[in-house]
Amino acid sequence: MRWNRFGFIGIAVALLLLASSPVYAVSDQTGALIDDRAAELREHIVKLVGDGLKIQSISNPEYPEEMTGGKQWPTPIQKMLEYALVVGEAMGMRAGNRDGKTGWLEIGPKDAPEMVMVLGHLDTVGPSNVASWAKAPFSGEIADGKIYGRGATDDKGPTMSAIYS
Repeated sequence: MRWNRFGFIGIAVALLLLASSPVYAVSDQTGALIDDRAAELREHIVKLVGDGLKIQSISNPEYPEEMTGGKQWPTPIQKMLEYALVVGEAMGMRAGNRDGKTGWLEIGPKDAPEMVMVLGHLDTVGPSNVASWAKAPFSGEIADGKIYGRGATDDKGPTMSAIYS
């Protein structure tokens, strides 16, 4: 199984956990089905991650006016959270937004006795020394088999990819 650089970490972690469990071992046939499905979804997931990387969700209590349009709400972090929740809802998940800062997506029976949880964050630190970036930090540009942007690997890309896992 080959995982590319587009942030399929959520899927990879879920598969590793399943494959390492004696109760939930993945057969070769199931592994092939998962590989096929991941290949089908690749373009969609890459676009989803790229679009999320364009949102400047910098973790900073004071946002410059040009980022918020002079309004206090919504902040770019709230926009990123809403983006993630809308994506999950479009996939049939139940979404919750606690306070514009934290949210969750869930699928399956509400009264299920067990669950799997994936924890991630959608904010980033500001891009320092922008001139040193190969691509613009909030471009979400896809080039040379890579996706570029602040948060691509920590943690927007993996968090958005985990929605699919």
